[in-house]
Formats: sequence, C-alpha cells, structure tokens
Amino acid sequence: MEKKRSRSYSKYLKHTPEMVDTPVGYYTGVMEAIANQGFKVEGMTCTACASRIQTVLARTDGIQSVRVNFATETAGIAWDPDKLDVTSIEQRVKKLGYGLKPAVNEILEKKKEKAREDGLTFRRDMLFFAGSALLSLPLLLPMFYSAWMLPALWQLGLATPIQFIAGARFYKGAFHSLRSGGANMDVLVALGTSVAYFYSLAQIYLQSTGHVYFESAAVVITLVLLGKILERRARRRATRAMEELLELQPEQARLQENEGETLIDVRLIESGDRIVVLPGERFPLDGILREGSTETDDSLLTGESVPVSKSAGQQVFAGTLNLNGRVVLEATTDVNQSSVARIMQMVENAQNSRAPVQSLVDRVSAIFVPTVIAIALIAFGIGLLLGAGFTESLVRAVAVLVIACPCALGLASPIAVVIATGISASHGILFRNAEALEIAGKVRSIFFDKTGTLTRGKLTVGRAIVAPGQTEEALFKAAWKAEAGSEHPVSQAIRTFIESRVGSIDLQGFEYRTIPGAGIKACKQSETILAGTAEFLHANGIDVPQLKEPGTEVHVANDVYLGAFFLSDTLRDGAAEAIKAIRNLGIQPVMLTGDREEVAASIAGSLGMEYFAGLKPEDKLEKIASYPIRPTAMVGDGINDAPALSRADAGFAMGSGTDVASESADVTLMGNKIEEVTDAIRLSRATIRKIYQNLFFAFIYNIIGIPLAAAGFLSPVVAGAAMAMSSVSVVVSSLTLYRFRFHSVQT
Repeated sequence: MEKKRSRSYSKYLKHTPEMVDTPVGYYTGVMEAIANQGFKVEGMTCTACASRIQTVLARTDGIQSVRVNFATETAGIAWDPDKLDVTSIEQRVKKLGYGLKPAVNEILEKKKEKAREDGLTFRRDMLFFAGSALLSLPLLLPMFYSAWMLPALWQLGLATPIQFIAGARFYKGAFHSLRSGGANMDVLVALGTSVAYFYSLAQIYLQSTGHVYFESAAVVITLVLLGKILERRARRRATRAMEELLELQPEQARLQENEGETLIDVRLIESGDRIVVLPGERFPLDGILREGSTETDDSLLTGESVPVSKSAGQQVFAGTLNLNGRVVLEATTDVNQSSVARIMQMVENAQNSRAPVQSLVDRVSAIFVPTVIAIALIAFGIGLLLGAGFTESLVRAVAVLVIACPCALGLASPIAVVIATGISASHGILFRNAEALEIAGKVRSIFFDKTGTLTRGKLTVGRAIVAPGQTEEALFKAAWKAEAGSEHPVSQAIRTFIESRVGSIDLQGFEYRTIPGAGIKACKQSETILAGTAEFLHANGIDVPQLKEPGTEVHVANDVYLGAFFLSDTLRDGAAEAIKAIRNLGIQPVMLTGDREEVAASIAGSLGMEYFAGLKPEDKLEKIASYPIRPTAMVGDGINDAPALSRADAGFAMGSGTDVASESADVTLMGNKIEEVTDAIRLSRATIRKIYQNLFFAFIYNIIGIPLAAAGFLSPVVAGAAMAMSSVSVVVSSLTLYRFRFHSVQT
C-alpha cells in the first residue's frame, strides 16, 4: 500500500493544542478543533482491505484524514467531533465487515490497570483494617483493666463484623485452597479464628459462665490484615520505580511532514516516521538520529548520570532526555516495542519468576499446614489428658493454629526478588528471571570476550604491509571489496583506514560469506578475495608469510597473497579495576579470544588474568564446557558471543538498547560497563543472603512459638501478634536491599 501522507492535523489547530482527558483523546483549539485517535483494525486479510477502509473513511463527511496500515493492523483517524463521534466511525467500519477499537499502549495500559487494581485493593484493605482495629479496641481493654470487660453479647456484636466481613477473604481463600487439594495460610487463619469465635458463641448459647474468646478471633484477623497491608506496601514500593520509568515515555510525538510539524498520539507513529524532539523533551520512541546533534541523559535506562553525546546516525532510546539540541529522529519501533517497554516486560517476567531456592519453601509449605493442624490437635488432646480442661486445651490449639501462619514463609523469596530486580533495572542491570538472579551470585569463574568487552572495540589500523611484488593500490582495493560486506569492528577499521588514504572504492555484484572467527570470502564471477586470519588463508590454498608485527593481523589475498593490516585496541576504562574486584570476590577471570597469542598475552598480562588465544567460536564453547572451576559465566556483546553466553551457567550481555531483548543472556548490562558485572554478582549474593535471612525469620518464629503455644504459654492474641511480627520482620529485612550500593554508577 502506498504510504500516503494525508494526516496534516496542524492546519486545523489555530492555537496550541492540549490533550483533553476524554476516552477518545480530543485535541482542542480555541477557534477550531479536531479529534484524532489511533485504532486497532480487526478482520483485514490483505492490503486491499486496508485500501478499502481508507478510501471509504476518507470520503466520509467529517473525516479530516485517515491512514490505514495493513502490516500493523492499525488506523490513524482525525475527524471533526461536531460531525462524528467514535461510535459512528466504528459502525461505519463495521458495515464494511471489519472491527475497529481504540489502540492502546498495551504495556502502559496494563500497568495502569494493575496500579488501579492495587490501589483499590490497598484502600479496601486499609478500610477493613481500620474498621477491625476500631471494633477490636474495646475487646482489648480488659487486658489493661479487668473491670472494663464487656458483656458477652456486646463482644459478640463487635466481633461478628470482623469475623465475617473483614475476615471473609480468609474463608474464601481457604475454600479455594481446600477445593484444589492444598492448604495455605488462609486455612489456618479461618480455622483458628472460627474455632475461637464459635466456641465463644456456644458459651453464650449454653449460658455458660466460662470465658469467651471473641477478642482472640477479632484481634488475630486485625493483625493479619495489618500484615497484608505491610506486604502490599513493600511490593508497591518495589515496583513503583519501574512504573514511573514506563510513564516517562511520552504519550505524544511531534511528527515531521511536508506541511510542517504535527503533535500527534505516539501510538500513530510508524517505523520510518520522522519525529522532532526539542531540548528538554524525552524521546518518545527508539530510533536513529537523522538531523542535528545533542547530548542525552540515559540514566533512565543505564543508571549512568553522565550525558552521552549523540549525532546523526546514532541510536537513541525511548524515555531518555534530550538535553541541548533540536534533533530529528527516525522511529525504528512502535510504542509497545520500545526499549522502555521491553525493559518493563523483562523486569515483570523476572519478578513473576521463582528463584530455585523457592523449591525449599515449596517442599516445606506442602507439609506445613497439615503438620500444624496435627500439632494443634495433639496439643488439644494432651491438654485434656493432663487435666487442663476443655477450654484451656482449645485455647492452646487455637494459639498453635494462629502463630503458625505461613505468610512470612511465602514472602521470604518473592519480596526479595521483586526488590532486587527492581533496583537493579533502575541501575541498568536486567536479570532475565529469578533463576538468573540466583545463579549469578554462585559463579566461580568468568570468561570474557576480548574485543568490545575488555577492550574498547574501537580498532584502528596501525600499519599496512604490502607483500613483495604487489602494490598498495591492489592491497587496498582487494581489502575494501572484502570488508565492504561486514559491519564487524575489524572491517570498519580497515575501511576507515583505506578511505583516509585513497577514498571510498566503487564496487558492485560481490557475494559475501563470513566464517565466524576466521574471515570473509568475497566472490564475483571468477574473482575471489579472501580477508582474515593466516589459518583461514592457508585453508584456502594461500601461503602466508610469518610477520612479526604487534596487533591483530588481517591478511588479504586474491589469487596470490597481497599483504596484511595490523590493528590495535585499548583497554576499556575501569577494566583493570573490574578484574581486580572480580578476583576479590573469589572468582577466576579468564579471557577467551580468537586473536593471536601475542595480542592476547599483552592484554591478559596487563590485567593479570588467565587467557586462551586463537580460538574459533566452537573452541570457546569447549573451553567453557570443560573448565574445572564451576559454575561458569560468560561476558560478551550478546550477539557475536550468543553461543558462548548460552553455554555458560550465567551469560552477561554487554551493551544497551539493541541487546535489551537478547535471548542468549541471563543478565543484560545496559550501561555497557564491566563494573556492572561485579555489581550484578554482588547484588545476587546480597539477595540470596537476604532470602536465607528471611527464611530464618520465618522459621524461628514457628520453631519457638509453636511449642510455647502448644504448652499454653501463649494466648491466641499474643500468638497473632507474633505471627504478624514474623511477616513484618521479613518485609523489613527485604527492604534493606534498597541500601545496596552500585559501584558502577557515577554521579
């Protein structure tokens, strides 16, 4: 379908437009107004469908402009709200046999909906807790002064709303749990409080003078609700930073068209559209700068506060801040595929995943509730046998059920994972899942790719040597033809060197075959050019002389040997310090490279690390698989080193933006700094320590409390308070992860 530029909305807006908070998102002006909206089109089967919808709508009175895209199944429509509304447009399209519904920023809308639901749940919990606390307070007064004991019927009146309104969630949860064949915290709360409540109710019905325990049931429910509120607040705090990150992605963009600039909904932007971004604005989508230069604040993605210089041809990312230049951006993604959206998706996946240590909790939880119920029954029976009486024995059983609530046990791992993945993402370190978070802290050896990881990856040609009997012109032409087919840093460096000497060279019709770790073969009819390692040329029948030159060597030949280029690279800033820090963590650093022995020895020697040189990609896999110090990790660029990243127990991908969704890596380092490797490992270790610390808090309350409750030393009220404190202890313990310091962040 022809890409028709028919949407010039600015001519309809005589004054500065403002977004009005309505379902269709009107743009309004003082003199004239239009509405524009992005829609999702359903039922299209080919481009003819898109053309038909566009043609019919364009002829509709009141439609100002329309563009339908079959590839993305979207439509951008601008109309006069005085003549049409969204319903009439939808009906118009429906008559054509298609469906039309408003398009959304799917990830942002999902987050907003979840935030709304969480907010409603939190307010509901607060309401129930406040009501329960007010009703429970009179029941607790006798603890301070016995004369304040309320009549039993009054206690019944106060406890009943707490039991069956505020406590309804526990009955519902217990029902679903038992129906599925399991037993959870809700079972214990519902069972324990019901026993206390209905026993007290029976005392009233039988007109007994015995003590009633309405206060135990009411206070336990109140304390559990308090624990739920604290848990939810901790989770909201852990995810708030990520939600705020997503909301920083602008909802409008300034589209550049022949007629000028138009402020439109970012959902209408397509790949290839040009967007104007002014100083102080955030980039609405990922893309490539086509005009202008600026500095950007990428701390949103990388955690790095130092401005980054950007010029034409370089990539920028959605949500990052344009600091000081008017630039024109060519969009490369839609709103649901931007770097910010993908980061959010990765973080959400990680927070919803389960750490391997959780398997211990699962095994314990499977037998925990049945065991507690058994202990409560035993405590009741022993109490009767020892002459404690029915009432006292029942109180002991209730206290056992109440103190053993496993909410703290269930929180121990998830709350730490949620906090760790949230704070790491805000500092540019993305864990793919909870398993990656755990394994990163267990590695004992780390393999590093050399070029672009330990070194800057900005190779430069130091010297070119022409073979005897050949000319520099022949060497340069052949090298240009071979390297033109690759964007590898080596190829780019050689082309830059040749262009600085003789300019670019025209070529057409070559077919390229790249052999990873070896070289390039360029073919055109009867002409074949080789560029790569000495071994690569030898394998293709070319004799290569021994050359004693420093740097990475690239040999070039056609029918005969033509010469070689020697390239050099420099260490990354902070590489030496990062390797030292890794060694201080008790981890063995190892460099893997396909480069020559002399080059590898020089780099590894300056860093004081073990190395293996002259490796092909399959050789790297073998070294990782057979290395004796395990578990292993691999640090690479996330693309060229994908097999090695997958083979290692933990893969760390260096790079930002393009590597965000790398399927090969367990950890993506958005800041592209080696120091982030040590931060990821340190955070992993801190998180695992925190999980085990949380498990200690969860277990210690039960180990100490259950025997005391069974022996009659804890009343249900005190047991409920202890149970709530166990959850509070786990939450507070996990929140201390916010004190973790990232060494890679510069301020």
